[in-house]
Amino acid sequence: MGSGEKIEEKILNILSKEIMSISQLARRLKIKRYLLSGYLEALKDQGKVESFVVGRAKVYVAKEKIKKSISVLVFFITLPMFLFSNVRGELITSFYPSDGVGWVVKFNNELRHYNEINATINCSSTPQVLISGTGSNYIPTVRRTSNNTWSFSLYSYLLSPRDYNLLVSCQDTTETLPFSIKKIEISFDQPTDVYEGVYVKLTFNIDSDISLSAFTFSHSINSSKASILTEIQSNKLSAIISNLTSGTYLFALGMSYSSFNINFPVVFKVLPRYEFRISHISRNYVESGENITLNVYVSDSGRPVEISKENLKVYLEEEQVEILALRFDGSNNVLRISIPSLNPGVYNLKVVANLDRVYSDTVKVYYVRSIYGSLVDSNKKPIFASFYLYKDGQEIFRNTTDSYGNYLIRSVPDKYDLKIVLPQSSLYFYDFSFSSNQNFFSYNYQDSLQIEGLKVYGIYFFEVSGIYSKVDVKLNYKESNVEDEDFINLFYCDSWNHQKSLCNKDWVKMGNFVLDKTSNTVSFSTNSLSAFVLGREKYTKVLCNSNKNKFYVDEVALIQCLVQDEDGNSIESATATIKIDGKTIVRKSNEKGIVSFEVGLENEGNISFSVFVKKDPFIASTYNSSIYVERKKEVFILIPDTIRIEQGNKANVEFTIFNTGQTDLNNLELYLDGVGFNYTFNQTFIERIKPGESVKNFVTISVRENATLGVSTIKIRMVSDELNYSKEIGLTILENRQNYPTGFFIKITSIEFKKEYFYLLIFAAASFFLSFLLKKIKKLRKQKRDYSDVFNLIGGVK
Repeated sequence: MGSGEKIEEKILNILSKEIMSISQLARRLKIKRYLLSGYLEALKDQGKVESFVVGRAKVYVAKEKIKKSISVLVFFITLPMFLFSNVRGELITSFYPSDGVGWVVKFNNELRHYNEINATINCSSTPQVLISGTGSNYIPTVRRTSNNTWSFSLYSYLLSPRDYNLLVSCQDTTETLPFSIKKIEISFDQPTDVYEGVYVKLTFNIDSDISLSAFTFSHSINSSKASILTEIQSNKLSAIISNLTSGTYLFALGMSYSSFNINFPVVFKVLPRYEFRISHISRNYVESGENITLNVYVSDSGRPVEISKENLKVYLEEEQVEILALRFDGSNNVLRISIPSLNPGVYNLKVVANLDRVYSDTVKVYYVRSIYGSLVDSNKKPIFASFYLYKDGQEIFRNTTDSYGNYLIRSVPDKYDLKIVLPQSSLYFYDFSFSSNQNFFSYNYQDSLQIEGLKVYGIYFFEVSGIYSKVDVKLNYKESNVEDEDFINLFYCDSWNHQKSLCNKDWVKMGNFVLDKTSNTVSFSTNSLSAFVLGREKYTKVLCNSNKNKFYVDEVALIQCLVQDEDGNSIESATATIKIDGKTIVRKSNEKGIVSFEVGLENEGNISFSVFVKKDPFIASTYNSSIYVERKKEVFILIPDTIRIEQGNKANVEFTIFNTGQTDLNNLELYLDGVGFNYTFNQTFIERIKPGESVKNFVTISVRENATLGVSTIKIRMVSDELNYSKEIGLTILENRQNYPTGFFIKITSIEFKKEYFYLLIFAAASFFLSFLLKKIKKLRKQKRDYSDVFNLIGGVK
């Protein structure tokens, strides 16, 4: 057997027990709906299943189950014919509506009322429910409410108006219950407006499954004086209402049948017989002594009426105004009146007519003052502008500048909303009141201007003499002026110098604005006006150099920086902050954009530093670099500049080694270079000398008896892990004289060094050495001359 045959068996097996929709069956079988739909249609063509429509859903049932249900249905339908009464057993425990009538009511094709049809069924297993009517069957969805209780519900408008039987089957027990759906369709034509003294007739066309005589009708109206007469003819109900004065009325028609009740409300108007109003005034803003024209519309039951001059009066506040002329143009009574002299302000103009009774109407007139001035640009060319005044959201005045830039605004002293439209901008003031009658507003625009720190796309200057709560501003810009619209910003100056075209204070960047790239506008709100710039901040550039590439600890470094803008212009008075070696120093750049820092260096190594440059409204920048700092490696040997030794003798020369640097000297070794005699050091090797410390030592030099007389130069040399140092010494070989001691000893007084006097000692030693050297050179020259004479006498070789 194929898989298709197995699915068909499962479908028939389920539908032989239950009535199910295609969605329910698809979930039970766990297959796609479109696949199941094909199987069901095939089984339907084979006559194995049947389908029914329940509301908007299609349900399926096996043919065998239908036969059983129909046989039971026929039994219960025919049984009441023999018993002459409805059978109601134990299965159906409740049914609504209780009177067995469901209603569907439409009013002017709109659904106004419907019932819910529902039943509660007592059954230990799933009951089978069928609603049967002439030509149609419905199978409602049954839901479990408790262990042995089931229910279903559907709305009456889902069933066609007719008689039905509710068939319920539970195991071997079946019950049936008759009920019906009744319809009422009412159409109603809204009456046109009527005038006083005429009755109103309301007609309702009623199409019902039940005769109108079976209904009970009622009515009401919101008037105690109105009279109502109703009449029913065939399928129509008419209500004639009289004794109505002008006003709006609510009439309600009520229908009831058994427990069914419904009301249909109708609203209509009754107009006054006479209509009286001022339909037009030639102008509301006037000055003393002017003549104006009024159109007064008077009608009787909708027909225009001409009135005489004797029946009309005009008042301005309490003062009666003379009617200069009166004519009737076929629809309006046209009055020409003269305005009396009054102070600027708002006044009531009232027209009174005496017809069947006294009628009146009032309009506002405004005695105005004139606000005037002119708008010209920096080249004295006129600026075209439009001015609008609004009161309570209504436009009450508008005007434009003329070809010379002159403007005139006529207004009553009051608060208005004022709108000014300019070529490159527009302003909307809220609650504006004029503070000056002349040149209350000035404006200037430039599409480019040199402003330090700003790239300008447009600069706008506004000055206004008036009081207002706030102003909405819209600025237009030229797209061709802008490199990138995403970088547009708005800046504000509250102290603009008109003559010098500069801001006396710093420009303030405004954040709350709306950029519209489509219309090329920037919109914002503010409480004060002055100068505004559309543009962006310029970038700063900073370049720094130090006076040396390498420094020693405790040395002072000079770092100089050049501050410029993105166009290469020097920036004066920029705040520059350097952070180096744990220090922070702040300086200002000079007129050439140069800023200098002198920094004492306390630590060795590669010392990083950063220079942060800021000046509003420029965009700040930072320069990062480093300098190298090391400890000084330096030594000084204090030893006589000249040593004299006689032939065949020796000399002990005392000397002191000073560590004048900033770091330890390690593994020192001592040598004498350029000497042809034997010599020995008291200490040939010294392990360490710390900064500021000194070590005393001496060297013994032995001279041969046949050593050549004369002066030569030798070097004392010191080698350590850190440095090499040598110092030249003059060596004089003298003739051996018997009366002189065979040897001599040169002693250098011990010097106690303190670190704080270290640099002073170096300076003193250098000065002493220089003085001593100059004197010695002079003496050596004299001695050399003397020795030469002696050698000549004894025949020695020079």
